[in-house]
Amino acid sequence: MVFWLVLIAVILVLVAPFLWDWSRPAPDIRNAPGELVALGHGATHYRWFGPSKGPVVVAVHGLTTPMQAWQSVAEALAEEGYRVLCYDLYGRGYSDPPREAQTKAHFLGQLTDLLADQGIKEPFVLMGFSMGGAIAVDFAAAQPERVARLVLVAPAGIAETGWDVHPQTGWRWLWELWVSYGPKRWRFRRDLNRAKGQPSEVRGIVATQLWQLEQAGFWAAVRSSGAVYLPGMRKEEHRKIRAEEIPTLAIWGEADDVIPIAAMGTLAQWNPTAEHEVIAGADHGVAYTHGRQIAALVLASMGAR
Repeated sequence: MVFWLVLIAVILVLVAPFLWDWSRPAPDIRNAPGELVALGHGATHYRWFGPSKGPVVVAVHGLTTPMQAWQSVAEALAEEGYRVLCYDLYGRGYSDPPREAQTKAHFLGQLTDLLADQGIKEPFVLMGFSMGGAIAVDFAAAQPERVARLVLVAPAGIAETGWDVHPQTGWRWLWELWVSYGPKRWRFRRDLNRAKGQPSEVRGIVATQLWQLEQAGFWAAVRSSGAVYLPGMRKEEHRKIRAEEIPTLAIWGEADDVIPIAAMGTLAQWNPTAEHEVIAGADHGVAYTHGRQIAALVLASMGAR
């Protein structure tokens, strides 16, 4: 009897993280602050900030943040006459969860589709935060004629992060999968709860991240990105951006423990023409804790201030 009870308990422990994930609800799009458009791989949630006319800025958020991470930056740039387009990557915020692996083609396809739908044909400023920095770099290297300026905030693709999932086989793969859906997700929730009282220029950003964690497809998207997209350095892409003479500004958080400031030296080697700015005391949440400072640095780099 005891044996069977122990066996049942073990099975429950093993399957509980997956049962929890499969029971999650889809986001209630009635609460979406922006608009939704059907693109190649599902509905994409987007929002414009600023006037109806003006130079265009497109912002790509990171691995675990929705587009609200850019809100403070977008509002500050909008005050200066820029039109800022923010959107949720598939599986984040109010965008549909992905139905396929989150590869480079997956992310670049979503961005390209959105640009076409919104009628953006002129060169624009492309900003990327964290994993969004890697997406921005990949896009700029693939379609350099479309990018007037590149802004990278704590960009991935330069140094390995704790979110990278290394290829495994057999039991090792099953173990990694269980750890990802179980303990790793629990630690992420714990860290978010600890961050509730920290200063932020975006109201409710941590609450939004906690809400997002409860939505169907979110964690699967995070893991897919970590396993398929995040690993790998963008050395050749940065070199191409330099060769294409795309002005590049990289902004780093001095206290960032996800994308350490040491990555600045690596990027400087790959692209010696890139400008660098360091925000004192900022951690990896720099996009939403120091948004107005980032906007001021972006404007200064463009000669707008």
